[in-house]
Amino acid sequence: MDILTGKLKEKNLLNRGCVFCGEKDMVILGYKDEYPVILLNPPTKYYEAYAMACSNCGFVHTFMGEIIEGNGNG
Repeated sequence: MDILTGKLKEKNLLNRGCVFCGEKDMVILGYKDEYPVILLNPPTKYYEAYAMACSNCGFVHTFMGEIIEGNGNG
């Protein structure tokens, strides 16, 4: 179980589904140990993030890496 799935399960949020269309099937975005980042302006700064996409409508749910990893408030 990856860190995002574990954190969502811990907070009882794993099976809530897409906030946009209600679909329950979600796809975790990333490749192996690589995860998305949220670029800031200027683009040399960024936040590490975790993300899931809805398999029905494509809406992307983004989660702050610091909070998911337990280094922030949450």
